[in-house]
Amino acid sequence: LDLAKRYYAQLLLMKSRFPMEEGGSLQVPFIWFVLFISFCFCFLFYYSFILFHSILFSIKSAFTHFQWAAYPFQYIRNNTDASKYSAIDFDSSSLTFYTNVFLAQAQECILEKSLVDHRKNLVIAKIAIYLRDIYKLCREILESSEFLRLCDIKSDIYGAIAMIELGEKADQDKKMGLRLSYYQVAAKHVKSALKLCEKDKRTTLKQAVNFVNDIVTAKETNAQKENDFIYHEKIPRHDELDIVEGVCMVKAIELDPTDPSIAGDDLFSGLIPMKALKSVSFYSEEKAKLKRSVIERVEKKNKDEYLISLQLDEIHIDESVDEMKLPDMLLERSAAFTSHPDSFPDLLDKLQRVLVIIFLSLLL
Repeated sequence: LDLAKRYYAQLLLMKSRFPMEEGGSLQVPFIWFVLFISFCFCFLFYYSFILFHSILFSIKSAFTHFQWAAYPFQYIRNNTDASKYSAIDFDSSSLTFYTNVFLAQAQECILEKSLVDHRKNLVIAKIAIYLRDIYKLCREILESSEFLRLCDIKSDIYGAIAMIELGEKADQDKKMGLRLSYYQVAAKHVKSALKLCEKDKRTTLKQAVNFVNDIVTAKETNAQKENDFIYHEKIPRHDELDIVEGVCMVKAIELDPTDPSIAGDDLFSGLIPMKALKSVSFYSEEKAKLKRSVIERVEKKNKDEYLISLQLDEIHIDESVDEMKLPDMLLERSAAFTSHPDSFPDLLDKLQRVLVIIFLSLLL
């Protein structure tokens, strides 16, 4: 899985450096053989194909990986125009189906954990109702497929689980007639699933349906007896039942190809675009020009005996600070400036007045 994700990330890094997509100057054709038919596609199809098939590794794990597995299908459907390549797997309805199936499987993980942890009946019912509805939606997307029966079975099973939980909630609320009505709806779901299972050869699926059927049958039979002999409550019609809305607790987890933990070291880090090389060359040239200009100015000042005029030779740097003597002219100017402490503020004030006069003359 990590290798597949890294390969995809490196493809995107390569795509950002080279115009390899359809119509680009470096367009690269890729030959694919699907069902013994040869296809010649561009780079876009290639990295879409890699992203698509990376989920083959992820479906072996649960919850988080199911959500990650849904992302490639969602991304290809929403962000690429891969359907134009006439590959059946890239059809929009197929990608929607795969996205919903993997998200549904992630939701199944939450449902199982909720049942094990004995969470509130209403919470479990909402999770199961979403699964019932999402598998119905998956069935509607498929026109004809072997998955049709499985989607119907799963929809009925999770519908039955939701009704069982709502029946348990009614039991806690001491609404025994309502409890029985929910169990009856659960029994309808299970009977439908049992009928569909007759044509299915998967043993584990039949065992799961039979297990749910045993639970529903026992609860319905007990609720019927208790209501007949003890409670005598009115049993609401099935169309009068309040069915809560399903809650989706999963989403496709995005793969960030720029994450170093996913992409690893950039294999193309040594390749610098020509535009960048030209910019670096221009910068180096301008830097050299500036350096030459500064050196020329320094040399000119040296020739004009500028350093001599500063009388730096009168400052003996090698002497200690106590013995060091400054030029007499510098000391005189310092003493004169110190004897007139208001000279600098007066200068600033005069400059301010000049600026005001200039500003007013401009306005007039």
